[in-house]
Amino acid sequence: MKKRFFLMFLPVLLFSKNLGVEIGFSPDSFNKKFLDVFYEKDTPIKNLPTYTTLALGGWNGKYGSGFAAVGEGIKFGDKLFIKCDISLCYITHTTPHLSTHYQFKDRIRVGYNFNENYSLLFGFIHFSNGGIKKPNSGENFFVMWLTKKF
Repeated sequence: MKKRFFLMFLPVLLFSKNLGVEIGFSPDSFNKKFLDVFYEKDTPIKNLPTYTTLALGGWNGKYGSGFAAVGEGIKFGDKLFIKCDISLCYITHTTPHLSTHYQFKDRIRVGYNFNENYSLLFGFIHFSNGGIKKPNSGENFFVMWLTKKF
């Protein structure tokens, strides 16, 4: 199922403006690894530097899960920059920290544009259902991104 879902979105990812891979780990356990593939498209709203993002990925471990997410964000800065976004997310497995399949995925990243094509970013991701249903302590990950613009 996870492979079919990923293959369904592969053409979108391959032809996107910004294609990236996020890798990371949980601050609770270095054994819980995080990976996703995402794309971002600039979608300015009233001259604000906003973007739309789509991500497919997951994390391993005893309470591992896959996810698909779509959201909106804003970018501040150019060469050295900060990006913040929030996405609606579906996770494949609930955990003791996430009691529903529908979640919010919050990201904050600090990045550097090496040139017009490549960026490197470091940041933090938090999954939570926003208190809709307990338990809801969330899942957290420190991550690193490499982005290639096409």
